Amino acid sequence: GTLTEFGTIDDEQGFVSAQDIAVDSAGNVYVSDRGRRDVWRFTPDGAGELFWRVPPDDERIDDVIPTGLAYDASTDTLLITDLNADTIYRVGLESPSTNGENTEIIYRYPADSDSRDQPDFDGITVAPDGTIYAAAYRDDENNGVVRLDDNTVTYLATNFRGATDVAYFDGRIYVLRYTFNQCAY
Repeated sequence: GTLTEFGTIDDEQGFVSAQDIAVDSAGNVYVSDRGRRDVWRFTPDGAGELFWRVPPDDERIDDVIPTGLAYDASTDTLLITDLNADTIYRVGLESPSTNGENTEIIYRYPADSDSRDQPDFDGITVAPDGTIYAAAYRDDENNGVVRLDDNTVTYLATNFRGATDVAYFDGRIYVLRYTFNQCAY
């Protein structure tokens, strides 16, 4: 095929460390950038705008680095994971959310909890029924796949050694294993 450039950031900095990508039902493309600490939205014709930044009133703003993205068709929202502050945000798509507008924290690992149980969210996916699954990118036996149920994290599989992303299709969860460059389900 032919490669076509699509969705550039036209400022001095440009993309620093693009991390993940998601597409909504209208064909808008969302890209998280760890280095810039934000999420950009590109229309189907490639026009881009800053779409999301961590809300300025977030108590852990200095820790937040967006990593995983997933479009949730059941709520027409974008889910954003954060590896450092172990947070999952839900963001409405109606307008950019650069000051916390349309942003909801749907899960955050408590800062004062035992870090041995911290999932370290990386990639994320959503089943058609709205069930949220995420990669728990840990360096121990808790590395694997989790499901989010009403603010509770349930480990479905562990010992993946580098689970960085997940995808859901037809009743299966696919897991990207960074360490060995393998995919499993």
